[in-house]
Amino acid sequence: MTVHYKYGGSTAARTLRCNGWVALASTLPKSKGDNGSIYADQGTMLHECCEILEDTQMSYEELLAKGVRFNDSVLDEDSLEKKVVPAMEALDDWCEEYNFDTVLTEKTIEFEDNIGGTADIFASNSEVIGCGDYKFGDGVMVNAEDNKQMYFCTWIALEDGLFDDVIDTASKVVFAIIQPS
Repeated sequence: MTVHYKYGGSTAARTLRCNGWVALASTLPKSKGDNGSIYADQGTMLHECCEILEDTQMSYEELLAKGVRFNDSVLDEDSLEKKVVPAMEALDDWCEEYNFDTVLTEKTIEFEDNIGGTADIFASNSEVIGCGDYKFGDGVMVNAEDNKQMYFCTWIALEDGLFDDVIDTASKVVFAIIQPS
């Protein structure tokens, strides 16, 4: 389960642009009811599917039969074929391209009580450190280049000691946004 920090990867770009956003946001009235959307629910469900596949030896057919859901969003054949399978293939390609020997998924990292986050993918070998994130939206494409969320997560992972075993030998950091759209 993802922990939500006051200052985290998904808010890193906002924090860099306006470090007072948290104080300002705290003055807004609390909303009532569900703040999510069908799109957010679908993204959460698809993240869950990838996490299940990463953590188990489950086949795509077994995943579909499992009936993965988040709120009203349920994995169907179309989402499996157009989102989950391409995401898993892209992850495999990225890991193969950099020959990662360590791949950690859904790893929560923390700097302080209110600073931290959960990255979808951390990977490494003796020469390369990697940070990756799934994005399932069909609208705005997210670029890995100069991605503040990736910088933030990698910084926190380094501070948290996640890459201590390769910090003395790794000479490259790579980011990946896995967005099947």
